[in-house]
Amino acid sequence: MKNNIVYLRGAFTAPNGGLTASGLVVPTGYRISADQSFPISTNSTATMMSTVKSNGVIETWTSATTSSWFSIAGISYPLG
Repeated sequence: MKNNIVYLRGAFTAPNGGLTASGLVVPTGYRISADQSFPISTNSTATMMSTVKSNGVIETWTSATTSSWFSIAGISYPLG
């Protein structure tokens, strides 16, 4: 966190398309105030979004039907 902005980084593999819980959880004290979706980088040409939820859980959605990796680098949000 810098200047009250949280910057996420990391990557994971999602087993298939659709909505997937990433297994990544933002620690208490760094969580977003309301669920928010962000476009994310991937090794696929499919459409992909990541949702950072107010409970700290990070979910992804993809139009791909096969396993893909997701990067959450570049996701940032203000605290408060």
